Amino acid sequence: MRERVPEDAYTATQLIGDVWAFVHPYRFRFFIASFARLIGDVAWLYPSFALAALVNELSKGAELDQRALVFVFIFWGIAIVVRAYSQYLTRTIGFRIGEKVVVDVTKKAMRHLTTLDMAWHERENSGNKVKRIQNASHGMDRLIRMWFNMLIEIGVNFIGIFVILATIESITLAPLALFVVTYFTLSYTLGRRAALASLEVDKEGEVVSGILYETAANIRTVKVLSFSEAILERLSGVLDVLYHKVARRIDLYQIRGFVLMLWAQSFHIGILAFIAYGVWVGHYEVGFIILFHRFFGQLWDSVSELSEFSQEFMSSKLSIARLRAMLDTEPAVHASKQTEVLSPTWQTIQFKNVSFTYQDVPVLKNVSFSVHRGEKIGVVGLSGAGKSTLFKLLMKEREVYEGEILVDGTPLHKIGAEGYFSRVAAVLQDTEVFNMSLKDNITIAGSGDHERAFQDALRIAHVSDFVERLPLGIETLI
Repeated sequence: MRERVPEDAYTATQLIGDVWAFVHPYRFRFFIASFARLIGDVAWLYPSFALAALVNELSKGAELDQRALVFVFIFWGIAIVVRAYSQYLTRTIGFRIGEKVVVDVTKKAMRHLTTLDMAWHERENSGNKVKRIQNASHGMDRLIRMWFNMLIEIGVNFIGIFVILATIESITLAPLALFVVTYFTLSYTLGRRAALASLEVDKEGEVVSGILYETAANIRTVKVLSFSEAILERLSGVLDVLYHKVARRIDLYQIRGFVLMLWAQSFHIGILAFIAYGVWVGHYEVGFIILFHRFFGQLWDSVSELSEFSQEFMSSKLSIARLRAMLDTEPAVHASKQTEVLSPTWQTIQFKNVSFTYQDVPVLKNVSFSVHRGEKIGVVGLSGAGKSTLFKLLMKEREVYEGEILVDGTPLHKIGAEGYFSRVAAVLQDTEVFNMSLKDNITIAGSGDHERAFQDALRIAHVSDFVERLPLGIETLI
């Protein structure tokens, strides 16, 4: 088994490629939603221009052009309708795409988890794995939503506002460009530390989730063996660590917000003072100060959203990198190499010089024996002698060992898992019961004639003797 951990090496290009791979099946709807948002954002540049035009006309007094005012309000109304409908259409279509991606990511991750051997699974508890999948899938969803909610509008505002101001008064472009560059640089620099703090919170959250999950899943053992105090003490320690990491994240984000607010307001007041002086000396019309004030607000919102997106991009990048590390983990024996099928008439299972080491501790050493069809074999030994390990190897839970396990001369490595387990069964000492009905728990692993297998199972296990006394019969949750 090989696992790559690309958290540091995972690039923005790889992230975009991974997100697009999940969006690609819905690309037609994605482009429709994007185009609708583009049209709405272009239309929304007009209200600021309309307000400035309105102020200029009203300042003319007796020379006021009533027809021009009527057209201003008509086009303003059209812009409102276009903007509202474009947002409705974009979010209706786009947000559904994000939710579909969450579903697809979860399905793919869970399917891959079932292919990994137990050596990988034992390194992380179940809660950690679930949290990793949730963080990554929701990270993709957030990026998709931010594309529709922010990025398109940001692009339109940057291009549209600079073009409009360039045609009216180009002298304001230099300070505006300086503001955008400095604000984003400050935001990115301060936000990067906050994003790294968020990653630490996510990692610690996985640990908390793991403890909560394992406690809930083993609640009977916890109660019967009085583990609750010990587990709660451990949970309390982990929660304290999580709290301190969350507090640090809060501090970093609030410091970032304070610095950015101070910087932006200073620029805003400075440029407005310059324009106000220009209005006073007759260099600009009164409406220009209104136009600039509105456009500066839109530009400020856009660069703020861009910096917010950059932080979310970094945070999601780290979360998705952790999922990518899991998806890039290859099983010890890849399914494509398991081309043989277990014969229904097999005759002999042979262990040939099998050795197995667990965490650098030898468990089995040069074990050799044969089992013939129809034989009943008991394996006896002290605790830790390797009895359970023998069966883990037979059940393909461990694929890395020395020597060979042969079925009629065919290496077990080469026998496909699906075909193998259709003819091999085990009664484990630890019984797992799903939060499903009695019937679903019995038939979930079956194939073929479910009803006949279900009835046979009820009869063999003598469940049929009491199943009718259950509250909902075979549909009773167990």
